[in-house]
Amino acid sequence: MPSVKTRGIILKRWSYQEADRVLTILAPRLGKISAIAKGVRRITSKFYGHVELFGVADFVLAEGRTWYVVTGVETIRSFKSSSLTMTEQAGYAAKLIDRVIQEGDEASGQVFDLFDRTLTSLCVTPSSLVLRQFEWQLLLAIGSQPELSRCSHCASALVQEQLGLCPRRGGALCPTCITAESVHVPISAETLKVLRLFERAPVILADRLQVSASITEELARVSRAFLETTLESSIRQPVYVSVLSSVG
Repeated sequence: MPSVKTRGIILKRWSYQEADRVLTILAPRLGKISAIAKGVRRITSKFYGHVELFGVADFVLAEGRTWYVVTGVETIRSFKSSSLTMTEQAGYAAKLIDRVIQEGDEASGQVFDLFDRTLTSLCVTPSSLVLRQFEWQLLLAIGSQPELSRCSHCASALVQEQLGLCPRRGGALCPTCITAESVHVPISAETLKVLRLFERAPVILADRLQVSASITEELARVSRAFLETTLESSIRQPVYVSVLSSVG
């Protein structure tokens, strides 16, 4: 069988038959793939300990009828969780990727790098801001970049008060258009600044940000609203925050 070598991150895994595991792997060039690691649940397996969740590994894969078959794997970096919060956040990020990335997706390389950097940051600081920046940059990576420089409804310049974001319109709203768009996410000028920073800054920056509780809540509402619009279904962030506000 022809084989392929690739680096990958394990997004999820499940037990199969007596001692196998089926892995969902995110790879830079192959995208999201499924592979079976035969006999890996036996402690005598040479792959035992090398197919852990959220671990970065180099794989050798043979093409199979249903899934790739793992014929070689070496851990490059394991996900060292020190808390339930950290594990929950990593799992949430992996589930989002699993939902937005399809097999053969051209954005997989960019998302792979984003997830790798996010996992590294979470191991240092399991901060909700790291997740918020991950969510925002994931939207950008899959081509769902919200408009933050001008009003997404009338294209006028934004002012510093009475701002809102509308997932249906795809971005920010000026004070006039807020009244015309009944369902939106109201935000402060400070939150808009953080979102603009999230667009261009490395993920590790979120480790160093200090923002108020109100801005943290607004960031969660905005990210969730845009993700749910993109996915056309609900998501559950690690800390629930209600999303949409109806005006008038």
